[in-house]
Amino acid sequence: MLFKKNKLFKCSFILLMVCFFLSCSDITEQEMVYQAGFYQIAPGDLSVTASVTDVSGARCLMIYPARVFVSSSNGIVSCFDAEDLSLIDEYTVGAASPAGYSSMVYSPGENSAYLIGAQGKILELSMPYCEVLHEFSVSMSAVELALTDGIPGNLWVVDGPENSIHQIDLSTNQSTNTLNFTSVQMIQCLEPCRYYPDSLLVGTSKGVYKLQLLPSGSIRKTFLLPTLPYSWIDLCSIPNDSNFIAIRTSNTFGELCPYDTTTSLEPLDAFYNKTYVEGDLWITAPGNDNINIYALGYLGQGVSRLYRYSYIGPSFGVNGYADFQGYPLDLKVSDSGNIYLLTME
Repeated sequence: MLFKKNKLFKCSFILLMVCFFLSCSDITEQEMVYQAGFYQIAPGDLSVTASVTDVSGARCLMIYPARVFVSSSNGIVSCFDAEDLSLIDEYTVGAASPAGYSSMVYSPGENSAYLIGAQGKILELSMPYCEVLHEFSVSMSAVELALTDGIPGNLWVVDGPENSIHQIDLSTNQSTNTLNFTSVQMIQCLEPCRYYPDSLLVGTSKGVYKLQLLPSGSIRKTFLLPTLPYSWIDLCSIPNDSNFIAIRTSNTFGELCPYDTTTSLEPLDAFYNKTYVEGDLWITAPGNDNINIYALGYLGQGVSRLYRYSYIGPSFGVNGYADFQGYPLDLKVSDSGNIYLLTME
């Protein structure tokens, strides 16, 4: 996305198509509502252990202790029990917007969540009752959020049409830096490193960048030369490691080593343990076992496939999959290992 997957703009792309077709039928913006399927998946056999099949206008998921939050285009955030997906409560946080409520992230240090609302505004919500604490804007077209856990920590906001990333200081909710990318390197995904605070990777349509926040407050933006020939669809940071699982063009999964400083890796070996998978519109999430990541992709004809991919040991690669009805919207894994996914039906 600029129009992509996971993680970044793939969901926005699907919803733009929905809005287009509905608008051709003289349906108003407020009526552009679809039904989403919300599933809890067992990590062992990828079977469905709980489901809710009628979540109206669902856009994204957020994991919170013992709860899972679902934000919807109608301006409502729904809170579900993480064990059985029973509905705990619903909270109205803003006006309906078919393009809003597409990304929600949790800040443990503040015990608050950040959510893209209507007209690109960013909402800070208290947890777990979703009271709107602050509302601010750095872009009319925010499409993706990410958090890094330095001190005090930073929120990163992707502006899709402007092909830029804004850094927001969590202590003030003010923009402190803006990074622009060229038109030949469209932003497709943004992923914080789980090993180094305030460091991220940006996947573009032509290569990967490493962003590092320096003590001076400036940002070092480093282009990873070996990634140049490829479009990078999604990135997933490996827990307790500085490496990433990445998906590039031709549906190739592999491990990317952006922080490796040794001379043992030849340029093309910086992306290794590669394997091909079938699908498109990728969304990834790490498991809690330090062995697997999960990837949700679209096969076509209204079917999505969830893959389990191992990045440890000699048996790396896909070691299980399951199919679900609908287009992929979001994918998350809780600390307990349960997998949660959204599809647009």
